[in-house]
Amino acid sequence: MADVSGGRPRPAFFAAVLLMVVGLVALGLYRFGALKGVIGAPSAADGSKSELPKDTGVEAPDNQGITTVKEYSYVPTQRLPEVKGVSNYKPMANNTVRMALNVWAGWAPVIYANNGLKAGKVWKTASGKDFKLELVLIDDPVAMRDAYAAGDIHIGWGTLDMLPLMLEGLKKDSRTMPRVFQQVDFSNGGDGIVVREKIKSIGDLRGKTIVL
Repeated sequence: MADVSGGRPRPAFFAAVLLMVVGLVALGLYRFGALKGVIGAPSAADGSKSELPKDTGVEAPDNQGITTVKEYSYVPTQRLPEVKGVSNYKPMANNTVRMALNVWAGWAPVIYANNGLKAGKVWKTASGKDFKLELVLIDDPVAMRDAYAAGDIHIGWGTLDMLPLMLEGLKKDSRTMPRVFQQVDFSNGGDGIVVREKIKSIGDLRGKTIVL
């Protein structure tokens, strides 16, 4: 507590602050593992390899190998072919935006809201202008990229893995300026891990072979 009469903190105040600083530093060193050998020996919860059994026996022996494929062929780095021709933007006909989609179930709400792939429903822009939307199915990223460069479509809507494949070629054409202006969603929960029956947690995967 500060000395009200003198206007300066008492020595006990400085001692308390010093103890607090020393305690926080010690806690930080312990959390980063610098003091584990001083304060206490590491336990299995710390992830120490010395505390883990060498063979837990949770995986049955399998002599068939990790995959069912017996032969593999080396495929070197591949790149998409260059854009054929140059960009030739075509103005909208009948005030209709042509947007390409790839094959993915996530586009179903868009098709439903548009009453199908064909341009029929009248939409409004943020400023109140009317327009229609025609959805074009183009699953091949090369074909979608070339259609965009040729001006046959105004928007290419695809999954994120298609993006670098298309931009690499489009950026070489001085008359195209592709821009990503919307990310609809994240595929959270779209992937999973398949394990054997006795694997109950992430910790059980320690020391096991994982195939991607």
